[in-house]
Amino acid sequence: MLAVAFCGMLLGLCYVVVFLNGVRLAFHKERFKCKQCGNCCRLRIIEMKKDDVERIKKAGFKDFFVKEGREYWFKRKNGRCVFQKENGPCSIYGVRADICRNFPFFRIFGVEYCRDVSFCPAIEDLKKNVKSGGKVR
Repeated sequence: MLAVAFCGMLLGLCYVVVFLNGVRLAFHKERFKCKQCGNCCRLRIIEMKKDDVERIKKAGFKDFFVKEGREYWFKRKNGRCVFQKENGPCSIYGVRADICRNFPFFRIFGVEYCRDVSFCPAIEDLKKNVKSGGKVR
């Protein structure tokens, strides 16, 4: 029983450490430089807000989203977002969804947070930059 409680505490502590690391990275958000590699468009399902759908429609695009209840997602083609070009960059970069504009940064409990995902080379650069005190660009 004591071992189970200890494991639970240890797991909780790990979550806190991961969260605080994400908060620390988000504090240096201005140093994040997206490489437009497109990994985030290939390796995740991208949800949108209704405002995003309307903005993209207004730009002249049609038939690009799936709606389920009150939720919207970009359609996928060949395993990637329909707007991702073959060589990586987004074809609607100027009107892309807010989640795309802000990735990998989110707000959790009202706090800015950086999701440390292994598929994003720009996060690795940000971590090196923060660790070096801004000496790596």
